[in-house]
Amino acid sequence: MNKRKRIVPKGFRRPTLAGLLLAVVVATLLIYHLASLAPGLSHAEIMARADSNSMRHIINNPINAPYKLPVYVLIRLHHNGALALRGIAALYGAATLWLFYYILRRWQSGRIALLGTLLFATSSWLLFTARSGTPNILLFGLLFMVSAGLWLRRTHHRAIALYACVAAIAVSLYVPGFIWFALAGIVWRRQAISEELQHVEWWRLTLGALFLLLLVSPLGNAIIRQPHLALAVAGLPNRFPGIHTLAHNLLNIPLLLFFRAPSLDATTWLGHLPVLDVFDLAMFALGVYAYARHWRLDRAFLLFGIVLLSIVLITLGGPVNATILIPFVYLIIAGGITYMVHEWFSIFPLNPIARSVGVGLMFLAIVASSGFQLTRYFIAWPHNPATKAAYTRQT
Repeated sequence: MNKRKRIVPKGFRRPTLAGLLLAVVVATLLIYHLASLAPGLSHAEIMARADSNSMRHIINNPINAPYKLPVYVLIRLHHNGALALRGIAALYGAATLWLFYYILRRWQSGRIALLGTLLFATSSWLLFTARSGTPNILLFGLLFMVSAGLWLRRTHHRAIALYACVAAIAVSLYVPGFIWFALAGIVWRRQAISEELQHVEWWRLTLGALFLLLLVSPLGNAIIRQPHLALAVAGLPNRFPGIHTLAHNLLNIPLLLFFRAPSLDATTWLGHLPVLDVFDLAMFALGVYAYARHWRLDRAFLLFGIVLLSIVLITLGGPVNATILIPFVYLIIAGGITYMVHEWFSIFPLNPIARSVGVGLMFLAIVASSGFQLTRYFIAWPHNPATKAAYTRQT
């Protein structure tokens, strides 16, 4: 298979109207009752606001600075309530979905990219994360690094791509655990990076290096003064956990995704429901199978590598949690949808009625899955007594 082979036939294209409709749906989901669905602030949101209320706090601990800085600006403008805190996360959530669509569009057809993005946009975990005023939303930022790498391979503007990748790497260092993904990506694509750099003028390389140093200097200065911050940058716990704890953390990952979620804070999840519903689980299994069949593809190697490294960091029990996995789980689910449509089209290569029925049934299944996820977040969660108790704090 070539790098951009599309399993779905060329006639399976993205209508412009569908893209605009998806944008409206995404905006509505992210801003609907943003400040009032959960009254007041949770403990985590109060702590996030406290960590961002002065520049001294941010300089002393610049971990998650991409979230703290805009919150600080809003606080200086006397906007420090739930809407301001969650609004920053919602903006990052919108960027997350755009990056998710961009990646999926590079790998699949436009129609699959739209359907996959719809499924991810309506997922409960995305909504919990993007509508909560905490830096947890930054763990979706791994999509930014992947997108920058994909763009670097396609663009002819090497200088601009260089600065964009430098910015992606520098900003990612402020998010716990991302340094390992940046290093792994550099090692993996070292030959391609070396070839690209040979086409860039020396003075642009010098500016890029200075730009990188400028962006990471606040983090480096903070680590020099407080060496323990290096553990947070690396996504590692303050104390290495025992074997029992490691096994427990590792087992909780598949339980959370597929079977029965462990006990989580009511501000981040609803009861013991798994992240994926039945349809998601079936498409995930098909996606794993489809990518495993073509494991030599860069996209398959990339997905499995990210998932494996994410599992390691989550298992260690540091500041990295399951949020980092969710976008890539849904990218695999989109691969499963593609595989299912391809198989259906291969059975009915010339029958337009059968092909339309297959696509229609897939769309209805996605709508049903999205409806379940939305009901779980917008109806069941805010009426949960544990949720009401967790948000009785004053703003």
